[in-house]
Amino acid sequence: MIVHLTEEVKRKLWEINALERSTSKRRTAKRRIAVL
Repeated sequence: MIVHLTEEVKRKLWEINALERSTSKRRTAKRRIAVL
């Protein structure tokens, strides 16, 4: 289960990184950190 969670987290982080590149990095990072 732990491995599965880490894999999903990695995918989400990758998607978040892509979104951060298209939009402002600081805003998305703060929002994602708040969600996490």
